[in-house]
Amino acid sequence: MKDEHNQNEIEKAQQRRAEGIARAEKAAGVEWSRKAYEELRTFLQIHQTMHSDDFWKWANIKFPKDGRALGAVFLRASRNKLMRKSGRYRPTIRSNMADSPVWASLIYQGPSK
Repeated sequence: MKDEHNQNEIEKAQQRRAEGIARAEKAAGVEWSRKAYEELRTFLQIHQTMHSDDFWKWANIKFPKDGRALGAVFLRASRNKLMRKSGRYRPTIRSNMADSPVWASLIYQGPSK
Protein backbone atom coordinates (compact mmCIF):
# COMPACT_ATOMS: atom_id res chain seq x y z
CA MET A 1 0.00 0.00 0.00
CA LYS A 2 2.81 2.40 0.85
CA ASP A 3 4.44 1.87 -2.58
CA GLU A 4 1.16 2.75 -4.32
CA HIS A 5 0.87 5.91 -2.27
CA ASN A 6 4.42 6.89 -3.15
CA GLN A 7 3.82 6.16 -6.85
CA ASN A 8 0.70 8.31 -6.76
CA GLU A 9 2.65 11.18 -5.18
CA ILE A 10 5.38 10.79 -7.80
CA GLU A 11 2.85 10.91 -10.64
CA LYS A 12 1.19 14.03 -9.16
CA ALA A 13 4.58 15.75 -8.79
CA GLN A 14 5.48 14.87 -12.38
CA GLN A 15 2.16 16.28 -13.56
CA ARG A 16 2.69 19.53 -11.62
CA ARG A 17 6.18 19.80 -13.13
CA ALA A 18 4.85 19.30 -16.66
CA GLU A 19 2.09 21.86 -16.09
CA GLY A 20 4.59 24.40 -14.74
CA ILE A 21 6.90 23.95 -17.70
CA ALA A 22 3.98 24.29 -20.12
CA ARG A 23 2.78 27.51 -18.43
CA ALA A 24 6.30 28.94 -18.50
CA GLU A 25 6.74 28.09 -22.19
CA LYS A 26 3.37 29.60 -23.07
CA ALA A 27 4.25 32.80 -21.18
CA ALA A 28 7.60 33.03 -22.98
CA GLY A 29 5.84 32.82 -26.34
CA VAL A 30 6.20 30.82 -29.52
CA GLU A 31 8.86 33.10 -31.00
CA TRP A 32 11.04 32.94 -27.88
CA SER A 33 10.75 29.13 -27.78
CA ARG A 34 11.67 28.86 -31.47
CA LYS A 35 14.70 31.11 -31.03
CA ALA A 36 15.83 29.26 -27.88
CA TYR A 37 15.55 25.90 -29.66
CA GLU A 38 17.62 27.12 -32.62
CA GLU A 39 20.23 28.57 -30.27
CA LEU A 40 20.35 25.27 -28.39
CA ARG A 41 20.77 23.31 -31.64
CA THR A 42 23.72 25.52 -32.61
CA PHE A 43 25.25 25.20 -29.13
CA LEU A 44 25.00 21.41 -29.29
CA GLN A 45 26.68 21.32 -32.70
CA ILE A 46 29.81 23.00 -31.30
CA HIS A 47 29.87 21.70 -27.70
CA GLN A 48 30.13 18.06 -26.61
CA THR A 49 28.21 18.72 -23.40
CA MET A 50 25.70 21.28 -22.25
CA HIS A 51 24.74 22.59 -18.81
CA SER A 52 22.02 25.22 -18.50
CA ASP A 53 24.37 27.80 -16.95
CA ASP A 54 26.84 27.41 -19.82
CA PHE A 55 24.05 27.70 -22.36
CA TRP A 56 22.68 30.89 -20.78
CA LYS A 57 26.15 32.48 -20.86
CA TRP A 58 26.58 31.58 -24.53
CA ALA A 59 23.08 32.03 -25.97
CA ASN A 60 21.94 35.23 -27.62
CA ILE A 61 18.43 35.15 -26.15
CA LYS A 62 16.75 37.20 -23.48
CA PHE A 63 16.03 35.40 -20.20
CA PRO A 64 12.24 34.89 -20.04
CA LYS A 65 10.10 36.00 -17.13
CA ASP A 66 9.96 32.36 -16.00
CA GLY A 67 13.21 30.47 -16.54
CA ARG A 68 11.36 27.15 -16.58
CA ALA A 69 10.50 27.92 -20.20
CA LEU A 70 13.94 26.63 -21.09
CA GLY A 71 12.96 23.27 -19.56
CA ALA A 72 10.41 22.78 -22.34
CA VAL A 73 13.07 23.58 -24.93
CA PHE A 74 15.46 21.07 -23.36
CA LEU A 75 12.78 18.37 -23.26
CA ARG A 76 11.94 18.93 -26.93
CA ALA A 77 15.63 18.76 -27.87
CA SER A 78 15.95 15.50 -25.93
CA ARG A 79 12.86 13.99 -27.58
CA ASN A 80 14.22 15.05 -30.98
CA LYS A 81 17.52 13.25 -30.24
CA LEU A 82 19.67 16.38 -30.18
CA MET A 83 20.94 15.58 -26.69
CA ARG A 84 20.63 13.09 -23.83
CA LYS A 85 21.35 13.21 -20.12
CA SER A 86 24.96 12.24 -19.47
CA GLY A 87 24.36 10.99 -15.94
CA ARG A 88 26.41 13.86 -14.50
CA TYR A 89 25.06 16.86 -12.61
CA ARG A 90 26.35 20.31 -11.64
CA PRO A 91 24.89 22.96 -9.38
CA THR A 92 23.13 25.74 -11.26
CA ILE A 93 23.16 29.38 -10.22
CA ARG A 94 19.67 29.94 -11.65
CA SER A 95 18.08 27.44 -9.22
CA ASN A 96 19.83 28.27 -5.97
CA MET A 97 22.67 25.82 -6.62
CA ALA A 98 20.36 22.82 -7.09
CA ASP A 99 21.88 20.02 -9.14
CA SER A 100 21.09 20.30 -12.83
CA PRO A 101 21.88 17.70 -15.49
CA VAL A 102 24.84 17.90 -17.80
CA TRP A 103 23.56 16.89 -21.23
CA ALA A 104 25.60 15.09 -23.89
CA SER A 105 25.25 16.41 -27.42
CA LEU A 106 24.13 13.87 -30.03
CA ILE A 107 24.80 16.29 -32.90
CA TYR A 108 28.30 17.52 -31.98
CA GLN A 109 30.30 18.48 -35.10
CA GLY A 110 33.32 20.08 -33.51
CA PRO A 111 34.24 23.63 -32.53
CA SER A 112 33.07 26.47 -34.73
CA LYS A 113 35.63 27.92 -37.05
